[in-house]
Order: sequence, then C-alpha cells, then structure tokens
Amino acid sequence: MNGLNFIKVDYCNKELRFVIDTGASLSVIFSRCVRDESDINKNRTVKIQGISGSAYTAGTCNVNLDLHNGYELNHEFSSEIDGVIGRDIFIKYKANINYEHFFLSLVIKDAKIEIPLYADYDE
Repeated sequence: MNGLNFIKVDYCNKELRFVIDTGASLSVIFSRCVRDESDINKNRTVKIQGISGSAYTAGTCNVNLDLHNGYELNHEFSSEIDGVIGRDIFIKYKANINYEHFFLSLVIKDAKIEIPLYADYDE
C-alpha cells in the first residue's frame, strides 16, 4: 500500500483494511467486501474523484464494522471504487489521529475509543 496508514476492522467474519484518507470527502467499501450484493442500493450511485480521474460507485450500503474493542462503526458506505475512511466518518465520529502513539480515536455513543493504526511497512 506504499506507506499508507490503515485500520483493521471485522466485517462478516473477514478482516478488512481501511485506508485513512483525511482528504477523501466520502468513505468507501469495495463491493467485493460486501456480504451480499443485494445489500447494495444501486439507485444511489456517487461520483468519486481521485488523483487518476473519476468514476461512479456501484451504489451505497449500510454496514456495521467491528472495531475489535466492543464497539461497532455503523455507517453508510459507497461501494465499488477492502475501503477508505474519509472525512464523513471523521466528522460524524469526532475523529482524531494520534501520530505519536499511532492510533485513530473516535467518539461512539459518548465513549472515546482508540483504534490502532498500521502502516504497510509494519507487516
């Protein structure tokens, strides 16, 4: 992943890696990671813009991600373009990145939780 920071989450008994992208306005999960294709709302596509151009998502889906600490992150993700944690989640869950101790903190149900960050060179 070329030195990108990510968190590990469980979704449908699979461990997924979500890249932390503070410049992304939208969080995404790849459609290959969604439990059932019928969970994707194909009537709600979103145009996403990246460094290499733009594309439309396959739709949106609402997923619960297990953060490995007794909390779940419930969010509607865009599909099709593992995933990206973007600004929408940073705002919704009052996120902070602690680079000194290398974790992402979120506020879920009035509880501040800390999620370890990883970098591909750690593995």
